[in-house]
Formats: sequence, structure tokens, C-alpha cells
Amino acid sequence: MGWRGTLVLAALVVIAGAFFLLGPKPPLELPDTTLLGEPRFINPETPSPRLLDFDPAQVESITLGYRDEVVTVARQGDTWRGAADPRPLDDFLRSMQEATRISSIEEQSPLADFGLDTPARRVLLERTHGPSVVLLIGDRNPAGTSVYVRAGEGPVAIAGALIQWEFDKAFSAVTGRKSPL
Repeated sequence: MGWRGTLVLAALVVIAGAFFLLGPKPPLELPDTTLLGEPRFINPETPSPRLLDFDPAQVESITLGYRDEVVTVARQGDTWRGAADPRPLDDFLRSMQEATRISSIEEQSPLADFGLDTPARRVLLERTHGPSVVLLIGDRNPAGTSVYVRAGEGPVAIAGALIQWEFDKAFSAVTGRKSPL
């Protein structure tokens, strides 16, 4: 390359540098949602909406369904009658009460798309006051970090995969088997 080529290359570098320094600036703010519609930022001061609305102290019976098997335990004083190991059940109720909805799925899709047409895991909480609480736990999301859930007849929502783990732990405590899987 001769002196002319070097001069042209240097001129192009100067023009490109001037464009980046003086040209249009990209927006400094990112949109609130990603391309997939998920929230980009979570404000720690704004609490996430609860998935279920109930007081664990008012639950008098827990019915857990896993595939074709259904087990029920009833509160008797400070313990749970009918459970092989009643200790984890109060923790299960607190976890269900504190579970939050990551997002709701507003589009109309068949429940089968989320594993909620015949969900493998079902929770029914009978309360002393108020209506029963129903939670259907469907499939995991493609990343495996959360699960599709449906509280009662409400919309399909996404919740943390911890709900599935808590269910399995409670089901094991009631039946005395290691895992429902």
C-alpha cells in the first residue's frame, strides 16, 4: 500500500471517529419490558403480587394430588393428622402463602400448552373461614427456572420453580416416600 492508500485509510478513521463522537446518541433508558414481554427491571420497593391469598393458621386440611394419587391431612391442634412426617407441612403453608407471581400470561392459549389441562400436581387448602384455595402446578418453563401455575379459575401465571420443590417435599412428608417422582 502506498502513501495514497495510507492517507485514505487515515481519513476514514478520522471520519468514523468523528461520527461516533459527534453523531446521534443511543437512548440512555431501556424499555420496561424485554422483547419477550417480561419485566426488565424489578423494583425492590414494590412487592411482587402474591400468588395465593390465605392465612396459614386458618388452614384446617391440605389435599395434595400427584397424578392419580390424592392424599389429605387434617390439622389437629398443633399437628397434622394423617401425615407420615407432619413437621414440613407448616413450612409448606408458609411457602405457599409467600409465593409470588412472576408474571401472568394474558394471551388465550390452551391449558395443555402449560401442562395445566390435567396438571400432575394439585393443591387444595380447606380453610376455617372463607373459600377453599386451589393451586394447579403445571410444567416448567423452557429454561426450567419457573413453573406455570393457576390459582383457582384465575389466569395462567408463572411462579418460581421452588413451588414444585415445596410440593414434592410436602407430598413426601405426607406419604412417607422420598419423592412423588
